[in-house]
Amino acid sequence: MDVLFAKGEWITVLILVVSFINLGLFLRVWTYLPILKRRILFRLQDETQLGNQERSNSYRRSILDDPEEFFMEEFFVPEAMTAWIRNLAGIATMLGLLGTVIGISVAFEEMKNAGTVSLEIFSEGIRLALNTTIQGLCVAIPSILGFQYLKMILHKTEIEIKHSIQNGTEERFE
Repeated sequence: MDVLFAKGEWITVLILVVSFINLGLFLRVWTYLPILKRRILFRLQDETQLGNQERSNSYRRSILDDPEEFFMEEFFVPEAMTAWIRNLAGIATMLGLLGTVIGISVAFEEMKNAGTVSLEIFSEGIRLALNTTIQGLCVAIPSILGFQYLKMILHKTEIEIKHSIQNGTEERFE
C-alpha cells in the first residue's frame, strides 16, 4: 500500500472513482429525463381528463406566465447532475496531469538515488506519467461527449414540453 501512494499510482484509483461517478450521473440523468417529461405531461393531461378543467387551465397558465421559473425548478436536478459530469471531466484531466508530474518526479528521484542515468530507472516513472495521462483522458473525453449529449437531450425535452403546453393552451383558449 505504501508503494501505491509513494509512486503516485493512487491517482489511478481516483480517476477510476471519477469515471464511476460520471457513469452513474450520466445514467441517472438519461433515465430521469423521460420520466420527468411524462410526469409533467401526465399532470396536465390527468387534470383535463378528470374534469378539472379550471385547475388544468390554471396549471397551464402558471407555466405560461413564468416559463423560465417553471423549467428552472423542474430541470434543476438533471441540469445540476449534468454540470457535475462536465466538472468531473475536468477533474479527471487534472488528475491525469497530476499523475504525469508525479511520474516524472519519481523518475528523476529514482535516477538521483541510483546515482546514474539509465533508461531502466527512468522508464518506471515515465510509465506512470503516461498511464495516468491516458487514464485521465480516457475518462474526460467520454465524459465531455456524455455531457454534450445530455445537454442536447435536456434542451430537446424542454422544447417538447413547451410545444405540448402551448399546443394544449392554443386548443383550449381559441
